[in-house]
Amino acid sequence: MALIPHFDLPFKFGKYTEQGSQRDLSNCVFAVIACPRGFRQEKPNFGIEDPTFSRIPVFTEDIKNNIKNQEPRADMLFDEQEGLTQLERLVKIVVEDRP
Repeated sequence: MALIPHFDLPFKFGKYTEQGSQRDLSNCVFAVIACPRGFRQEKPNFGIEDPTFSRIPVFTEDIKNNIKNQEPRADMLFDEQEGLTQLERLVKIVVEDRP
């Protein structure tokens, strides 16, 4: 078991990750991305604006800045690609490990 355990994502009983590890940091970034802004009543600015109906290209700089403000430990690479149709975009976010 991890020395300082945090629940891993997706949440499952008995599945933990070490606090401060690369996996924990990736989980924190995922939590920011997975929550639409205003979803958490105790932190109304947590999360990102729902990009579902955004114009293409997706404003990855806005998303990146939002994540950076809420999880400053994260160094990220963004990659935006065309989806299966003209109406789809795929945004890949890679959280880098700091040396």
